[in-house]
Amino acid sequence: MTSISNIKIGRKIALVLGGTVLLLTGLSALSLWGIHANEKAAVTLIQRLTKARLAEEIKGYTAATGKNKAQMIIEKNAGSDLVSQNAEIRKDRAAALEQFRALADTPTSIKQGADMADLIEAVAPANERMITSLTAGRTSDAVKDFRAADVFTSALAAKAKEAAKFQLDKVAVTEKSREETSNTIWMSLILGCLFAIAAAIFGGVVLTRGIATPLTAAVTHLDHIAEGDLSKDASAEMQARGDEVGTLARSMQTMTVALRKMIQDISQGIQVLSTSSTEMTANSTQMTSGSRHASDKAHSVSAAAEQMSSNITSVAAGMEQTTTNLSHVSSATEQMTSTIGEIAQNSEKARRITD
Repeated sequence: MTSISNIKIGRKIALVLGGTVLLLTGLSALSLWGIHANEKAAVTLIQRLTKARLAEEIKGYTAATGKNKAQMIIEKNAGSDLVSQNAEIRKDRAAALEQFRALADTPTSIKQGADMADLIEAVAPANERMITSLTAGRTSDAVKDFRAADVFTSALAAKAKEAAKFQLDKVAVTEKSREETSNTIWMSLILGCLFAIAAAIFGGVVLTRGIATPLTAAVTHLDHIAEGDLSKDASAEMQARGDEVGTLARSMQTMTVALRKMIQDISQGIQVLSTSSTEMTANSTQMTSGSRHASDKAHSVSAAAEQMSSNITSVAAGMEQTTTNLSHVSSATEQMTSTIGEIAQNSEKARRITD
């Protein structure tokens, strides 16, 4: 599990999907191979059935020529109709043999085709002599030629029958092989599909356990953090992972530690603020008391100021009266000075007179 947890999430998904794709590709390739094998087997079956049919046709044409020649012997006459019919049958047999040899794909079938061609070539002179003898009226010679040709005709029929049986046996073997291949392909496809389903389920379980379950735990942890619960740490197993879940767990742990330190710093700041607030409250109380005392002093000073103002007003009035009196005194002094001056002048005159 440790090795799986160290694989990145993208690589995990790629591995699961890649494995599934490879498995499906293998199943598709197996299906295509099976289809191709079945098509090839079907073509082989058609060819072998065709060769078996051609061998049966050669056998039938050979029997027909034998019947035609026997009719000539019985009638003791090689009529133009029977000769033409015999030539047409041989022509059809030659065409069938040529097609058989063209389709021959095994050494046995090739040899069978060559043997039938040799027998047909070997029986041709006897047939020609028989027709010539019948035309000349030599029935006994025609019978001898017929019996000589019948040996080759029987051998040709037997060889055609052997070729047909060989092809039918091959058809049975090919059909059995095709059925075995089809069964193998079907079993492989069924097992492959079951394996693909099991692999998909296993991959889903691995992805769920490796991704969804840790992410659910991470979301739950984040919910606790959002609710203010910082007492829990991210599990060591999650932090030890090498994938994105491990990165998330380590980031959550770093965030949790940072939040704890932040809250601790805030708590210390709150304590300092509380102490300062208490001191400020005491100082404020003292300042309030001092303010009241200052206010009382201010009232006293205000009353004294009012009294002083009243006294200053009285003094100002007295000073004004004094100023008026001083003006009168000044006038009287000036008059007195003038009088004294006149007295001085008069005294000076009296002194001079006295002198």
